[in-house]
Amino acid sequence: MDRNHGRSAVITGLCLIAFIATTATPASARGGGFYEVPGAYSFQDYSFSECDDQVDVTVSGHGVAGAKNVPGSDGQAFLSTQTYHAAETWKDTSGNFLMSFKQSGNFRETSGTLVDPQPSGTDENGDPIVGPVYEFTARDQINLVVTLADGTVYRGVGRVDSTMVFDTKGDYQPGGVPISYEEEVTWGLITIPDVDFCDLALSQAP
Repeated sequence: MDRNHGRSAVITGLCLIAFIATTATPASARGGGFYEVPGAYSFQDYSFSECDDQVDVTVSGHGVAGAKNVPGSDGQAFLSTQTYHAAETWKDTSGNFLMSFKQSGNFRETSGTLVDPQPSGTDENGDPIVGPVYEFTARDQINLVVTLADGTVYRGVGRVDSTMVFDTKGDYQPGGVPISYEEEVTWGLITIPDVDFCDLALSQAP
């Protein structure tokens, strides 16, 4: 399952749930002290298909995002923060409800370090790396609720620790492209079964 990881809060559940799409501009490449990217935000009805096109997924959410200049980056890199709420609804192609995901969280990038020497090659989009390139570490405290059509409710409370190598593109403007991304999910409380979410959803079909 292809997930384009942006440097923003991510619905990470069991690494199968969709990322919060287009919620905030990645914290990179802009000069000046503290600013919000873009501040309070919301989105509705971002939709896509899953499970070999047997499931229609709709995503909505809202939150507040911000970023602070990484010292010494000359306005090329920022540490981002987000407090967010997001939801996914999964339905079959006939419109029957199968399951939903609701997640709230607090995302904070904790460090940004210049990668020197700069790597060569291409970014996640296949374009040449421009630089400067930074490695960012982040922690996302998450609270996840999964509800099935039969009324079963599963919960997960934990954190996501991530590392992203990011090409700021050197343009002093918001935006940039990931080069690599790694994450580790640690659960303090988890009742969500370790199963394929597509199998779980399709088991709820009438």
